[in-house]
Parts: sequence; structure tokens; C-alpha cells
Amino acid sequence: MGDQSFCNKYVEEITDEIGEVLCKVALLNDTQSQYLMLKASLSFSRMVHIISTVPPNLIRKALKRYDKLTLFFIENEILHQSLDAAAPAQAALGTSSTGLGLRSTEAHSTSAYISSRIACNHLVSAFLKGYNTVLDPNFTQAVGKYNSKVTEGHQISCEHLDPKTKQHTLSEYIDQRQLDLLIATSQPLHKARLISLNLPLTGAWLNAPPNADLGFKLSSRQFSVGLCRRLGLPIYSQIGPCPCCGKEENDAYGHHAVLCQKGPDHIWRHNVIRDTLCSIRQNAALSPRLEEPHLVGQNKTRPGDVVIPNWSMGRTAAIDVTVIHPVQLNSIQMTLQSGTEPIDQAEEAKITKYGQTCAANELDFIPFGMSTYGGYGHSALNTLKAVTRRVTARSTLPLSVIATNMHHQFAVGLAKSIASSIIARDPCPTPPLIPPFPKNNTATPTPAPPS
Repeated sequence: MGDQSFCNKYVEEITDEIGEVLCKVALLNDTQSQYLMLKASLSFSRMVHIISTVPPNLIRKALKRYDKLTLFFIENEILHQSLDAAAPAQAALGTSSTGLGLRSTEAHSTSAYISSRIACNHLVSAFLKGYNTVLDPNFTQAVGKYNSKVTEGHQISCEHLDPKTKQHTLSEYIDQRQLDLLIATSQPLHKARLISLNLPLTGAWLNAPPNADLGFKLSSRQFSVGLCRRLGLPIYSQIGPCPCCGKEENDAYGHHAVLCQKGPDHIWRHNVIRDTLCSIRQNAALSPRLEEPHLVGQNKTRPGDVVIPNWSMGRTAAIDVTVIHPVQLNSIQMTLQSGTEPIDQAEEAKITKYGQTCAANELDFIPFGMSTYGGYGHSALNTLKAVTRRVTARSTLPLSVIATNMHHQFAVGLAKSIASSIIARDPCPTPPLIPPFPKNNTATPTPAPPS
């Protein structure tokens, strides 16, 4: 502990050390691995012990510089473009809350410090007779700053401190307020994107290990495109006619590329989900069959992308995949009401089309809906849960590990296929928009990001 000058200098020294490490990380030339290393050990996690023990008001300036270093690396090495006004706030949210999991040390220093002080208050009181945490000006300032970042219902009263207060709970309240503000202040297109991303498992691909043998490896370009889509950043430096269909003008955000029916990309996207379903069901010993013909008599329609004998009560199930883009014109209003609404509507449309025919042939019809942002429909989620239980019954691995691996398979496969569609339709491929992060191989101090 020391005065404000000492504390800021100490944190700035850590920032310089992290900057030197990031210069080495930049040598990997692999955006997926770089991002995972940054998120796991070179951003918020590296500073947790500091912000839990040092009053936020003593190190706020240094923490802002530390956070700028993280964003500086993301812009220069991973995205190769500058973030817009809203992107840093979204990137600081968790991967389960539309963000990249690059939590801001400055924004969450109050929650870390408050929870730490509350947790050890009884020990301090035992050592220092008569000591009262509430009377400590550093603590009261931290509480005031925290209360300014959350809604009124989640604010803390110094007079009524809950000894069970946890940092992750306080941080969740900060994140929720930030997400609400982002949604409230965004234009309809970006608002629909955020609502679609705020569904379970949409960030699963960000947490997958970059293992090519497991199918979890994305190319650097694919990963960067995926991050730009998630943050609502422009992907194309210029717009122009679609190189594939030639009829529509590509928008900078790649929405036309996702919807373009010319070429094999939309079929590949569908088949990636279909084949993943089939592979997982093989692991559950369900003997799946792909697109079995004449499933409903001599009818040429194939209501089942994946057919599973003895699915439930001895009946055969026909699972049909559908992938929708929730921010297209005919879906955006539904998305603004509920992120799952367009996916559930697509599943209902499948039931309307095939449900009665399958029932007449003693088949259980199961729609499996996903959005291009990785969200699932209710029917798809229920199917995943059922399959997870069956795979677990035949494995020595715990259910949580099997479920996580399954979510990674779907999420990474979908992210790859969509990124490839967008890359293939770039009307004017260009070099990076801004220079890469400095790659120092010497002991030269790392250039610090702008103050």
C-alpha cells in the first residue's frame, strides 16, 4: 500500500510488462489463439489481485491505461480496424452476455474491492478493535462509484452490508446495466443483433480451444470476421456488387453475404449443423441416418435431415434443421420483441409443413432451429439436452464436459461456415485498415496505447 502516486506507478509497471508480453503474443499470427491468451491471462485476470486489495480511487488512472492496452491489441492485431463508440463497452461484457469476455478493470474495480472488503471485514475488526469499514472513505467512495454503474434495485447501502456479497454477482449487475444501455441506445439493426446475441450459447465458439483435430480451429480471417459480426463492426472496407450473385450490393456488415443463395455456402451451413447432429447421435449409439428417402411413403419430400430409430417410446424421430438470420427484414421486428421469437417461428413453420405427414406415418417430427448468431430454438435446446443425457450415460466423462464439447461443435461449425460465406463475397479484398500491433523481439519498451 502507498499513496495515489505510488499505486498508479505500480499498476503502470504491470501494464508495461503486459505490453511486452503482448508483443510476443503478436508473433503467433493466429487471432484465435491470441484472443484466448488475452482473455485468459493477459487482461482482467492479470489485475484481479490488485483491484481486490487497492482502493479504486487510488489507481483509476492506471487502470484506464491498462484497459486501453487490451483494446489497442484487439484493434491492431486481431480486428485490424478501430472500434466504434459502442464496441469497447460490448467487448467488456461476458461471452454469455453478447461480449468478448474482456472485462474492464476500471469498471469492475469497485465490485472487486467492495466484495473483498466485505469478505474480510470480520478479520479486520478482530485485529483492529473498533474499526468500522463503513467509515473508511476509500470504501464509501467505491460504493458510491459502484452504485452509479448499476440500477437502483442493485445498489448497495453502507448501512446494510450483506456478508454474503460476491464479486461475480456485483459484476453481473454492472454488465446487465451496460447491456441494457447498449440495447436502449442502438439503432434497430444493431439492437436486434444484441438481442439475438443475448441468448444462451451464442458465445460458445469464443471459448472453444483452437484444436484442429477436434474441428475447433478457425483461420485468422474467419475468427476476425466472427468478432466483427459480434461487435457490429464493418467487415468490408468497400461495398459493391456481390461477387457470387451479382444482383445485390453487399452491405459492409456482411448481412447479404449471410443470406445470399448463390453458391454452395448456405447448403454447407445447413449441412454443418446436420452432420454435427448425426455425429453426436452416433456417439450416443442412436444409429442415425442422413436424409433417408421415402420416409413418408413414396413422397419425395424428406422431412428428416437426421432420422433416429427408437428415439422415444420405440418411435422413430425425424429431425429437420433450419438456420435463420434474425436481423433480416422479415425477422427484425420479431427479434426486437424476443431473441428466440424468429427461431421458434421457423421451428413452428417446419412443424406446420411436416408435422401431420410425419404423425400419419408414426414418426416424431422434431425441428432443430438455430440463428446465424448461434442461438437455439426451444425445440433444438430440448433435443440437445436429451442427446447430452444419452451420451453421458455411455461415457465416463461428466455431463458438463460432454455438453460443453457439444456446444463447441455446433458453434464453431456455424461460425466457420458463416465467416467463409462472408469472406467469399468480399467485393474488394484489402490489406488491414490499420498497422498491426508492434512485434518487438528486443527488450525495447512496448509503445503504450494513447493515454
